[in-house]
Amino acid sequence: MDQATRPKNHRMLSAEELSAFCLQLSYPVKSGISPVECVGLMLEETDSALEKEILQPVYAELLAGAPMDKALAVPGCFPDYMLSMLSIGQLSGNLDRVLDGLVRYYAKEAERSATIKRAITGPAVMLGVMAVLIVVLITQVLPVFNQVFRQMGTEMSGLAVGLMNAGQVIQSSMAVIGVVLVLLAVGIFVLTKSKGGSAALGNVADKVFFRGRLNLSMGRARFASAMALMASGGLDLDESMEHAQALLKDNALADSVIQCRQMVSTGEAFPQAAQKAGIFTGMLSGILSAGFKAGSFDAAISELATRCQIQAEDMLERFIGRIEPTLIVVLSVSVGLVLLSVMLPLISMLSSIGI
Repeated sequence: MDQATRPKNHRMLSAEELSAFCLQLSYPVKSGISPVECVGLMLEETDSALEKEILQPVYAELLAGAPMDKALAVPGCFPDYMLSMLSIGQLSGNLDRVLDGLVRYYAKEAERSATIKRAITGPAVMLGVMAVLIVVLITQVLPVFNQVFRQMGTEMSGLAVGLMNAGQVIQSSMAVIGVVLVLLAVGIFVLTKSKGGSAALGNVADKVFFRGRLNLSMGRARFASAMALMASGGLDLDESMEHAQALLKDNALADSVIQCRQMVSTGEAFPQAAQKAGIFTGMLSGILSAGFKAGSFDAAISELATRCQIQAEDMLERFIGRIEPTLIVVLSVSVGLVLLSVMLPLISMLSSIGI
């Protein structure tokens, strides 16, 4: 691929942008307009310099006779999964159905990302506020109380003195702590902007807070959505699972998909293989099996995608509902302990002198 054809600041488009792009592309395709005319219309209508920079090399490739998936690969802004599905759509003659499926698929991906961000942002802000309050308390408030106690000829409790000493250490190392926090924030930001880093951070958070259950639930929803889309595109089961396996390479469900694919290759029916591999169990497995036997695999796998998505979102919502009250309680108890360690000796001393 010629580097000169890439946009100057190219990046992988977000799920929301991909969904909008596929939607914009699907309208003319449904009207029988050729891909090269579709992209030409999009070029004429857009006012965004970045969009033009992305679409111009795509348009040039289409004019030269390249298929849509090869043309869209030139800017480096579109994921392999989308390109593979477009190739399947063109080969099977179901490009319009594949585009509709990609619109729904990436819309769901955008919803998942937004839900995860909400789950992380709230607790992160509360933790930051908690840390600032406690640092201010032990570095600014406790020294004032210490002076008052000394003027009255007594000392604070051991806990309060220890916290005050810790505050002095923090104050003297504030520059170092600030640099470390900035580097940590930059590192996390860089990781979240890379595909592998974002997946790694997500896996760590999932193992810490959900013991891996959220990752599996998200993986099931993504697997079912992908399988439903590929089924609508006319792809056979083995190829569908091959693409789904590549899609889930950073997910805890990846090994189960490999195992399921191996069982299917030996003649096992897909619903039974998916159940034995642990991809779908219980009621989900029953829905898949019933749909598969009735010849309604597309409808059954689409239903599973919706149910798995709802399960994952419910899990996140329950987590958010638990974490915020927990942080409030921890903050209140922490501040209360610090104040009590100061106020109780002060009240006792005042009582002893008759005040």
